[in-house]
Amino acid sequence: GEEYNPIIFKNSNDGENWGRIVIYDGDVLRNCIIQYGGSGNDEMILSSGIMDSCIVIYSVTSGISNSGTISNSTISNNGGYGVSGEIGIVLNSQIADNGSGGISGSSWNSDFKIEGNLIEHNQGDGIAGAVKLVQDNILFSNTGYGISMDGISNMTITKNQVIANSSGGIRLADDGSTASYNVIANNTGGYAYHGKDCCMGKLTNSTIYNNANESYI
Repeated sequence: GEEYNPIIFKNSNDGENWGRIVIYDGDVLRNCIIQYGGSGNDEMILSSGIMDSCIVIYSVTSGISNSGTISNSTISNNGGYGVSGEIGIVLNSQIADNGSGGISGSSWNSDFKIEGNLIEHNQGDGIAGAVKLVQDNILFSNTGYGISMDGISNMTITKNQVIANSSGGIRLADDGSTASYNVIANNTGGYAYHGKDCCMGKLTNSTIYNNANESYI
């Protein structure tokens, strides 16, 4: 598609949900609107290719199961997660108002990278699960944690703004992982930063203020 003339994917019968699109490795989908899908599937889009400058909205389930690259896109108002994945990249996108959470890293052997996104107003955690790198994101006003990660070692959370989330700021449950140069502020429940009984990542060089509980556990 083109910037001012996008391709629109929807059911020919308005108001009815269709299934899903599969984007294969090597495929590119650019300047498109994909909406009202997900019927009978875990997601509306199963992608190992490239999605750029797309809008993904109103899936009855999750928006995208991603192992490719998503960039410059809006993923919002989907019934499940905005994006889930094991590998791949989500870059410079808005993930908002999704029903189960913003982004879910779904593998215990993840090489998932999340960079430069606005992740806001999701029902659940902004980012959850196993994610290798979380960098330069804004996590704002999600009903769960801003970031809640475990499942693999050597995860990195850096240079994010984690603000006004309902269950707490950052939860990082791995001794070998680090959270650095983050702003953690105005989170209204839980802890500013913590792990779990077994383990907690190292927190360094971060700015923390005005959270419901500034303690670390």
